Parts: sequence; structure tokens; C-alpha cells
Amino acid sequence: MNLRFLETFVWAARLNSFRLAAEKLNLSQATISARIAALEQELGIKLFQRSGRDTSLTVQGERALTGADELLRAAAKFRLQLNGLEHARGTIRIGVIDAIAFTLLPLIVDRLNTTYPNVNFELHADTSINLARQLTESKLHLALLMGPVHGTDIVSRPMFNLSATWIAGPSFPNAETPIDLDVLVSHPIISFPKGSDPHETMRGYFRRDVFQAMRVYTSNSVATIVKLVSDGLGVAVLPEAIVKDEITSGKLLKLDVIQPFPAFAFHLAYVDAPETSLPGLIADLVSAAAHDYCRQETSRVAWVP
Repeated sequence: MNLRFLETFVWAARLNSFRLAAEKLNLSQATISARIAALEQELGIKLFQRSGRDTSLTVQGERALTGADELLRAAAKFRLQLNGLEHARGTIRIGVIDAIAFTLLPLIVDRLNTTYPNVNFELHADTSINLARQLTESKLHLALLMGPVHGTDIVSRPMFNLSATWIAGPSFPNAETPIDLDVLVSHPIISFPKGSDPHETMRGYFRRDVFQAMRVYTSNSVATIVKLVSDGLGVAVLPEAIVKDEITSGKLLKLDVIQPFPAFAFHLAYVDAPETSLPGLIADLVSAAAHDYCRQETSRVAWVP
């Protein structure tokens, strides 16, 4: 039985479309139809019910999909076991947000290079919202972001948490004394973009009427936020692990805000596709790296939930 034909069948079934399956596999729609027809002839069953442009699985097709998925996963695992991880090949696209790039990413990249020397890794930096969308569209294999991702064939799980701290520039007045929210609201707030987990958390952190009256600037760049704050143009809340060196050097001040801001919760998510087991294995590597990163930091700054 031709595994490529099975892969074609699985994608056509998942996407409910021969056209979308053709786009996914970089094939012509005629090739998709021919492969499905050949598979139906070999199995002696009808896999799809076609009505105009609509495509749906038959009852036999539903049963066949389960078996095809299992066969593809077994074949992918067999190839990997046969060749060994060091001989695994291909390209894996990983999406990361800025906060990951400033903390966990160097450790991850070092381990990826050691464990998978023949795999090409493409890193894509973007917001959590965009990365989640790209993952569900199968434009990424993995995403390291804030908040879980939901979708067909998406596996999402917590990765680690980082404590949050309010920061200000060196000229911030009376920074050594406990600060109430009433003091913060008199300064511009520099936040992550609207719709992001931290921004939505901040909306609930302040009273609604107060938040609506505040001056809030947004940026998806951690470096930009740190630069604006250090220049005295506002205050911000960031993971302490990211700004600890700037706090130690005096470039930034850590504010003792009476009301604690919730920790930043990071997740890893990946596409659990039957034709390759690499994303799941890399997700395990990332989880192990997150555990080790947290051991290197104090439990107050970073921890695994």
C-alpha cells in the first residue's frame, strides 16, 4: 500500500476538500483525485461521497481514516527509529514570541542543534495571536507563545511561568517606597498589543473606568518596551527574568507595586500530524529545556506549573 496515497487521503479527509489537500501537499487537484481513486480501487471501498464541490467521508471512509492515521504514524516512528534522531532530516518551522527569545530560546536552539544536526529549523518571531493562527493553518509546526492554542490536530500544553514585575526608568520618583495603583495610572503604561494575554490581564487589573482613561501605548517588541521605559517615557510590566540585568545595572527600576500582577503563562503547541513525529519529539525537548531553565532561575522568578 502506497503511504503517499494514504497521506493524500488523510489530508483530503481532514480538510474536507481535494482542492485544499492539493494546496497542502503542493500537488495538482487531478493528482489528488487520481490517488484517491487508486486507493479506493485497491481497498475495494468508496472513501468519499462527492456532491458538486462538497466532499465528505462515507461510513467506510470514516473507518479507513482511523487506520490510515495509525499506519502513517507507525511508519513515521519506524523511519525515525531506523535512522536515529541524529539522522532525522527535514525543515521544522517554529514560531516564538519576543519573551521566549529573551529567555528560553538560546537553550532550546543549542539542544536542537545537538539532537537534530541534520534538521533545518526556521524561527519565526511574531505575536501570540498571529502565531496561533499560523499554527492552525499549518504554516508552523510548533509555536512557543502565551496562552493555549485550540484547533484540529493541535496539541497544546503549559510550558512554564515567569513572575511579573513593574519597571520604570531611573528618574521615576519615590521608586523605593511601596506603590499603589493610583500612582501607576498617572504615568503612561507601555503594554503588549491589544488582544494579547498580558494586555487583557491588564484590562482586568485596573478598574474598567480607570483603564479606559489611562494612556496606554502598545508594542509587540520587548526591546522597544524596555527602551521606552528606560528613557522615562512610561512604566511597564514584564517578566522579571527578561529585565533582571537591567534592574541590577540600574538602567531600570523595579517598582514595589502593592497589588501583584499575575505571572506570565507560556505554552507550547504543535501540529500532531500523522506523517511526521518530529514536532512531538521537539515539543518534548522544549519541555525538558523549560524545566532546566526554571532550575537555573530562582523559583520565585520561573517555575513549571
